[in-house]
Amino acid sequence: MEKTKEIVKVVNLHAGYTYPILKGVNTIFYKNEIKFIMGESGGGKSTLLKAIIGLVKVYQGEIYINGENFLEASYEKRKNMLKRIGFMFQSGALISSYPIWENVALPLIINTDFPIDLIKDIVYSKLKLVKLEKAFYKLPGELSGGMIKRAAIARAIIDEPEILFCDEPTAGLDPLTAAELDDIILSLKETLKIGIIIVSHEIESIIRIGDKILFLQKGKDVFDGTLKEAKEKGPEELKRYFELIK
Repeated sequence: MEKTKEIVKVVNLHAGYTYPILKGVNTIFYKNEIKFIMGESGGGKSTLLKAIIGLVKVYQGEIYINGENFLEASYEKRKNMLKRIGFMFQSGALISSYPIWENVALPLIINTDFPIDLIKDIVYSKLKLVKLEKAFYKLPGELSGGMIKRAAIARAIIDEPEILFCDEPTAGLDPLTAAELDDIILSLKETLKIGIIIVSHEIESIIRIGDKILFLQKGKDVFDGTLKEAKEKGPEELKRYFELIK
């Protein structure tokens, strides 16, 4: 079934910066599901995402993308493999002097020879998916925090990836705006049939749209399963998150 298609597999991953933050993480990310990565500050949540796309040092372990070993691939092969993954940075990482359409279009402008009219059509379709088409010609400085997050998501899906990584997408947003963004993320999963991996502590969002949870503690995966399993037999540190909203 399409739902169980394995996109990214991490095996015994040790990764970090000047020293390993992750210490033997194992997990699998599937298409057509939303998986949240939770854990203590400094426990390796964002490091895991960055390791998978080659932004931090891997000391040991294996990373497979669509069944192919990412760490053993050539530079060109890695580039092609990473096209299957979209990445939304927490800050949005938009260029302030570029209009929104051009920010979203950057991957196509850099990596394709598509004519500009086609690129604009593709950008418009992606902005429409995140309910931001009316901001097509606006600058980032004219947008609210929630709109900047949506623009960042539109750019992350411009290459039609099979999996989308989101680093703290609702951080800094008011509850209503956060709920609206959750709805958009859920609609992307259902419309595009992609896997979505989210680093977040927002328990309301996790309960609202999550399918599974990966819980990291001191760089290790101490729980990896469904929300129901997390509530019933997850570690005490994880269960406390759910207790906060009772």
